[in-house]
Amino acid sequence: MMCVVAVLAIVALLAAGRGTRIANRARRTAAIADMEAIRAGFMDTGYGLMHDWETLPGFSPATLRIANLLASTNVWGCAPGELLPVRIDGGIVRAGVAQGRFFTEWNEEAQRGWRGGYVNAPKIIPFPACDEAKSFYPALDGLLLPGEWNDPARASAYGFTGEAAIADPWGNPYVLQVPPPQAWTNVATVSATERFKYARIVSAGPDGILSTPCFRPNETNMTETAWNAITRRISRQAGRDGGNVALRGDDLVVFLLRNDIDEGDGR
Repeated sequence: MMCVVAVLAIVALLAAGRGTRIANRARRTAAIADMEAIRAGFMDTGYGLMHDWETLPGFSPATLRIANLLASTNVWGCAPGELLPVRIDGGIVRAGVAQGRFFTEWNEEAQRGWRGGYVNAPKIIPFPACDEAKSFYPALDGLLLPGEWNDPARASAYGFTGEAAIADPWGNPYVLQVPPPQAWTNVATVSATERFKYARIVSAGPDGILSTPCFRPNETNMTETAWNAITRRISRQAGRDGGNVALRGDDLVVFLLRNDIDEGDGR
């Protein structure tokens, strides 16, 4: 009887492990499908956010977030002659000077404007409060990014505490990563458009920890004051170095505009 019980216990453990693996595969498949839908929300040539963004003056694609897909006016923009971006939610100024005239609904006759939301999200959650362990609020000290993003109590480049976010199958928000200017050799002159070419959607994966390098200081890519060619490439390519993506941990990554390839040391 003891042998039978032992065998049954082993079988149960094997079955549980197999069930867990199947469930994780299903979640990964669902996450990739979500990320492709989010990508389409940004990049669809007929009805995507970026298509509509091009009809409006002054917006920087380098400051977009996933939340921008879910609302009609929740975007960052720069007024003509202004260098600092302003963030407007439904006409409410969060920083800078009100420039509400640029945040208009879609005009069919003029074929310009804003048509959010841009994605049918299966599950909306509030962007989490700051939790250093999960890295959704990366340290941005010394980076050439809007100062409001470096408020560790409520704001980051990935989202603002409490704003709408799309949940991945593990209950964490998908984020949009756009590498900072320091990820290029021409830090002072690299354009927002160039930075956005390396934009990607990232899920923190089963462990819920956002490991994919972009802004976050860690021992592998951000400890140097002056970034060398390797650290720049790691930031641009979401942790890919020499073909290796180990720095991403168990994160899932989908690029918006480029293939997930290793470009080498050329930039």
